[in-house]
Amino acid sequence: MEEKEDQIQTKCRLPRSQKKKLKRLQKLERRRQRRPEIRWKKKEASRNEREALLSSMTEEEREEYIMNLRKTNYEKSVEISKFLDESHEKGMPICINCSFEDSMGPKEIRSLAKQISLCYNIMKKHMVPIKLILTSFSKESRLYKDCELFGVHKWKVHFEEKAFWDVFDPKNTVVLSPDAREYLEDVEEDKIYVIGGLVDTNVKKVSTRKFSINGAVSCLQPGRISWNHL
Repeated sequence: MEEKEDQIQTKCRLPRSQKKKLKRLQKLERRRQRRPEIRWKKKEASRNEREALLSSMTEEEREEYIMNLRKTNYEKSVEISKFLDESHEKGMPICINCSFEDSMGPKEIRSLAKQISLCYNIMKKHMVPIKLILTSFSKESRLYKDCELFGVHKWKVHFEEKAFWDVFDPKNTVVLSPDAREYLEDVEEDKIYVIGGLVDTNVKKVSTRKFSINGAVSCLQPGRISWNHL
């Protein structure tokens, strides 16, 4: 009986690489489960700090503080709105090619929607002057429905149902792909840079590079460039 149990345990043992992967996934899952609690604690601490500050003030000081806070928030809102309008018209054109929906499952499409939302919010928060363009992006698509969860109807972004090669001049278009043979060394203002909107759990080689071959546009790896260049 003991010999059979030992044999079963031996068969169930995982290779070291799979053990590491399993531990990493378990760690990520524990971190994901703790996020709501961490966010709640931060909000609670911020609320308590504000209440303590207000309680230490006189009534006149509180009124002045609240008025100044509202004024600051309004001015910041106006500044961000103006920045988004200018970026929408004159920013560095960055295109996300959303034509890979058939190659992804529901979970991957949801992840892509979240990543696009993060791109937009980072651009907005840090005021990076980018004209964000989503191509092959239809309101009937699953991706659009998932983007609605992140407030896509409020985004100041260009939406195109056509593919990027039907929208942009190939001479001015650069496809960014991890499969490219050359690196992107510098950003040119007159170029349009295309990022593949593809979340793949299992890596699909040459998925993004094939569009540069089919569309006869430049293809470069983005590995040596940073947001500071934009």
